[in-house]
Amino acid sequence: AFKEKEIYCRTPNLKESIISTGARFDYWKGLVYVLKAFEVLMKEGEIPFNTQLIIFGNYASDDPEGKAYYELLKGLIKDSPFKERIFLYRGTQNKEVRAIYRISACHKMPYIAFSLREGYNLMVDEALTQGAAVLTSNVGGLKRFKDDQAALVAPIFNIVEGIPSITPLQPEGELFLPVLNILINRLREFF
Repeated sequence: AFKEKEIYCRTPNLKESIISTGARFDYWKGLVYVLKAFEVLMKEGEIPFNTQLIIFGNYASDDPEGKAYYELLKGLIKDSPFKERIFLYRGTQNKEVRAIYRISACHKMPYIAFSLREGYNLMVDEALTQGAAVLTSNVGGLKRFKDDQAALVAPIFNIVEGIPSITPLQPEGELFLPVLNILINRLREFF
């Protein structure tokens, strides 16, 4: 069972479809892309109307960028037309994370690991172990995944490789929409 955490003191309806994504709250982890793709697909009616999005993660207490990114996510959710369908959890425990993966799997919804820069990303392996389908990018350690039954890969490597700063990938940056559209098009394949 979920403990009520942080935003709006709400818990998701576990009987309804849940898309999940999780990572350290960091600009390079692509959580804003997942949130924006969810909004586009909800607005266009391309995913079931009762679908929910769970974003979970954490940041180190000595990481001002992590806290700033978390606050950015909170603000985007607060302004979202689908804010009642979006849940942001900070400080989730291993047991809760495994439950989130299993809930996504139960509803045949994806766990999304859409990093813009990545090391190995053990969370994808954990999601697969819990039975969740995965949509991932093809950067860093995530290149180990190929399109198959367990994972869909959003090919963003050629766009993001070698970019020295996050600026062009921010919502107002020139690369945001091209990368977002790749994610949206891959997500459509789940529905």
